[in-house]
Amino acid sequence: MDPNKLYEPRVREYIDPATFEQIVGLDDDDDMSFTKSMLSSFYDQFQDSIKEMEQALAAKDLPGLSSSGHFLKGSSAALGLWRIQDCCEKIQHLGFQKDESGAVSIDNPQICLDRISELLILVKQIFTETKNAISYLGF
Repeated sequence: MDPNKLYEPRVREYIDPATFEQIVGLDDDDDMSFTKSMLSSFYDQFQDSIKEMEQALAAKDLPGLSSSGHFLKGSSAALGLWRIQDCCEKIQHLGFQKDESGAVSIDNPQICLDRISELLILVKQIFTETKNAISYLGF
């Protein structure tokens, strides 16, 4: 991987270069098998978590949405995938019936469900764009 690519705007828009560089730095070999394995695991976790969130949304299960959002927030943060992390944090807060910042309570659960529905569409788009940025890096 060319480390200079990490700092290009098309990559930084989705990936925190410092965090991702730390992951790449853990690789012992030139084929980047550790990083590739981490990314593959994340891709699977993302798909599974999205399915869980879609099911929880259909069931109007705000605590389930919050829990899945929290899980995906953590795994995306560990890889420096900050745009996915940001969306998932908002889902987590909304699942607790708080605004997207987590600061203000929202009394109407339907408002939270509607916004989470929009965020699920957005996070899937961001996931595709993030994968494109990762592909650009050579993974």
